[in-house]
Amino acid sequence: CLHDAVKNVYWLMIQESKTVLVSSSTDNGISWSKPQPLVVQSTFDFVKPAVGHGIQIDSSLCKSAENCPHGRLLVPSVCQGTGDRVDTETLYSCVVFSDDSGSHWQLGGHAQPHSREVTLVQTPNNSASLYLNERNVSPTPGHRFTSRSYDAGESLQDFEVDNALVEPVTGNWTGVVASMCRFDNDQRLRIIYTSPLKTNERAIMGVRISYDEGQTWKDPKIVDANFAGYSDVQRLNSTTVGILYEHGKQTFADSIGFMTVGMDWLE
Repeated sequence: CLHDAVKNVYWLMIQESKTVLVSSSTDNGISWSKPQPLVVQSTFDFVKPAVGHGIQIDSSLCKSAENCPHGRLLVPSVCQGTGDRVDTETLYSCVVFSDDSGSHWQLGGHAQPHSREVTLVQTPNNSASLYLNERNVSPTPGHRFTSRSYDAGESLQDFEVDNALVEPVTGNWTGVVASMCRFDNDQRLRIIYTSPLKTNERAIMGVRISYDEGQTWKDPKIVDANFAGYSDVQRLNSTTVGILYEHGKQTFADSIGFMTVGMDWLE
């Protein structure tokens, strides 16, 4: 889901088989437009939205108005397949964006091979810069992939592995969907990150904070010590974040829960 704060429109993308449907709401989700197929020109076989939320470019995070497309909508996505091959080497984290309030969508940059669902935040810079944090389904999994964009998602570069951020590798699943959001105030800039902390199973949901735009991370705080899987974190107000996540006592997918966490406790 993605909120266009300029137009006050919510956008929702839903995958049905190899079709992605797009719907919008102008009344805060009370009603939704008739879903329409997402049309994106691409050389990939399939472009689909990642699990989680999108963002909108905010000119207040750009030091210069040049190369800062205020209001651009960005959807973290997965680009899949080139030709007959369908394996993790043909999976790429990627970005879909719109500069006309969702009327048309374009494919932006893609990350390294073997990357999958991605979460992203805008970072302060002269231009509209992004930090992307990606699920790693490579032959050497267990730590998150990262990349950067310096043109509001049109291209990605600086491909790295963040050895400080583990993700679970199990007999059935490689990696997990993690989440990020910004939490800035007059005193400090922050990125909030949520993901399971165990390396061999989807369990123990943790929250980390970065004060340097994803270069380093504070030790995590545990918010759920049971099984836990996918998550989505968002700022709710000036003191609190909300976390929507899979969790359970028998498996990581017993139910979907929601919790609020105060920033005073996280810090």
